[in-house]
Amino acid sequence: MPAKLFFCCLCLLWVCAGATSCQQGETAPAVTHTDSELNSDADTDSDTDSDSDSDSDSDSDSDSDSDSDSDSDSDSDSDSDTDMDTDTDTDTDTDTDADTATDTDSDTHSDNMDPPIPDTSSDVAIDTDTVTAVNDSSSETESGDTPNGFAPSNPNASETTKAVLQYLYDISGKSILSGQESIFWEGGYTGEMLAPTVRDQYIFERTGKYPAVFSTDFGDVDAGTTDGRQNIVILARQYWDAGALIHLHYHMIQPTEPDGAGFATMNIGDYPGEYIDEMLTAGTDLHQVYMERLDEIAGYLQQLADDGITVLWRPFHEMNGNWFWWSHQERFKDMWIHQWEYFTEHHGLNNLLWVWSCNWWWADADGMNLPDPHYPGHKYVDILGVDIYADITHGHSYNDYVYDHMMEMAEGRPIAITENGVMPDIPNIKARQPNWVFWVTWHEYEKEYNGNTDEHYDAVYGDPSVITRDEVDF
Repeated sequence: MPAKLFFCCLCLLWVCAGATSCQQGETAPAVTHTDSELNSDADTDSDTDSDSDSDSDSDSDSDSDSDSDSDSDSDSDSDSDTDMDTDTDTDTDTDTDADTATDTDSDTHSDNMDPPIPDTSSDVAIDTDTVTAVNDSSSETESGDTPNGFAPSNPNASETTKAVLQYLYDISGKSILSGQESIFWEGGYTGEMLAPTVRDQYIFERTGKYPAVFSTDFGDVDAGTTDGRQNIVILARQYWDAGALIHLHYHMIQPTEPDGAGFATMNIGDYPGEYIDEMLTAGTDLHQVYMERLDEIAGYLQQLADDGITVLWRPFHEMNGNWFWWSHQERFKDMWIHQWEYFTEHHGLNNLLWVWSCNWWWADADGMNLPDPHYPGHKYVDILGVDIYADITHGHSYNDYVYDHMMEMAEGRPIAITENGVMPDIPNIKARQPNWVFWVTWHEYEKEYNGNTDEHYDAVYGDPSVITRDEVDF
């Protein structure tokens, strides 16, 4: 081989070897992180997401908690835990990776005797951001939701309470629970009351069946006497043991009047807003009266909780009407949220499913406004209801526009007919409005002269899609 050729080959080999050495020298060494570093990074990201949206929540949720500025209803990156959050721990920077997606919601005020009063008076409509976030599928597993429903608004709800809510989701679109209201201020009840009530007995005598939902009122009972309210607890136990669901509400007398002043006293459609402000302000006389009444009712509800009884709890109903003292109040949402927090977080009533119940309205909302401005948000509601007193002679019945609007507001949550006059025509509403999960006929309206004839009872209670007490199964 000529010397020149040999020298060229030698140079070529030297160049190739050098290039290989350069590539090896540029290879980055493997980087490892300790668990604490990873968690620190994750927490930083989570806190950044939370803070970036803390001012975007126009719903009442943003003012309800001491820490709610870090719980944005519209934050889809934090798995939208506004309404179904099962994480009640306050934020720390030592959470695991799995916690960082949801640990921006701290709703625990159980150490406070009285939760802070939110101010949502500037909110006048449903927060569409909240609606969007609630239905973000990424929150289903972390929040406790199931493929067929949302978790209870109370993250600490009892297992029985979860099962009752899931049952309502399961029957929606398939069946409907029958229900009847019983009221005890009418007279004729003395001493310990026993089931069935005269209202339910009236139905049994015509159908051979009892309604699936027992409903009554803590406010309309023997002018507010303690014995009457204790009898409600006794009756609720009996009905629950017999298989019924329990639906309770409270026509509370306004705090400027003594408890026991009578049902007519609360029918004030123009109750001064400054009284509401004082009622929600700690340290005032009206606040003390209001809290004492809440504490009394919470005591009865606690007895039911101790017995494992779930209550469909319906306070401050028909708020879009113009007859009750809580109707059309600018701070209605504050009132709702305050009671939710006080019962849920201070009293620890984990047996309640919260039923928000508006009144039926005309299509043009003339005289009875749309209920939207009074909706506190999905975070504080489990079931949406509407009171419908169907009266064909006055041109209204189970109108589709009411049903459609309730479905839109509920965003997948159960909807119910929380009061009614004439019972619904079952084949008709199952064809047009299939998602109602129960109805409750108001007291005295079960009678024939109010449209519920024996023939109507036969048709309604004989329909296979109507669930009676003996068929409740959750």
